[in-house]
Amino acid sequence: MLNHMHHRNIPPENIKEICEHVRRYGHVCFYTKTPLNMTDPKDPFYFVFDHMIPGDNRKIVLTFALLNEMKSDMIPQEFRYYILQLDQCFKTGKKIRKMRLSRWYRLTPVQPALLSKSSNTDGKKCINCGEPVYAPGAEYCYRCHEFAYNMDNRRINNEAAKQIWKHVHCHGFVCEYTGTSLNMTDYKDPFYYEFDHTVPGNKAKVALTFSLLNEMKSEMTLNEFKYYVGQFAGFFRTGAKIKKRKLKYWFRLAPKLLATA
Repeated sequence: MLNHMHHRNIPPENIKEICEHVRRYGHVCFYTKTPLNMTDPKDPFYFVFDHMIPGDNRKIVLTFALLNEMKSDMIPQEFRYYILQLDQCFKTGKKIRKMRLSRWYRLTPVQPALLSKSSNTDGKKCINCGEPVYAPGAEYCYRCHEFAYNMDNRRINNEAAKQIWKHVHCHGFVCEYTGTSLNMTDYKDPFYYEFDHTVPGNKAKVALTFSLLNEMKSEMTLNEFKYYVGQFAGFFRTGAKIKKRKLKYWFRLAPKLLATA
């Protein structure tokens, strides 16, 4: 573990704190005290180091790969908040109450090269939403054209795309998993629309969701994601231990073995 810490360029003061944590509690997660797998990099509970505040090297803690993936670009309080919101949504159907994330950051996605908007569209309406098309001869409004372009750009297959359009026709631009309204314009928003493989790697079933949930769900099926949301929610509410469950599609390449002196 020391080799991994030095390889990750963890500051000496942080190394001391992590070693003190291990001496006091053993090889367990800093956040949940869940026992860590110290040998198998493909295990969701394999040990990793997490920036408590994303991008801030002043506090790095010992945790496991699955939590690190689900926490994503959130501080601990934000992670706890959204776990509890998702758990409540999955169990009761109550809508998620959005909270601004202090450290969320995404690079600019590839945007479609749209024609200039025109007011001379002869009253033609978007075939999806009924809004005026963005230019003469177009089939879509500006928003739906960008949406269609991004589905093509992501190479979503025709059958999956048809199901997504069907969802949009019936419910509007909302998350298929939670019913949460999606941000269709600001890619920096955690609720900017995203396409998720409901079963990792299966191109036949793709769901419309939002960036934050897509990040948190990672390489889990929807049922696996709901299970671990429930496990984390139970821990946050009562301190209950997290019960491990095997993930069918979880896969991580083994890190490079470090040469020891």
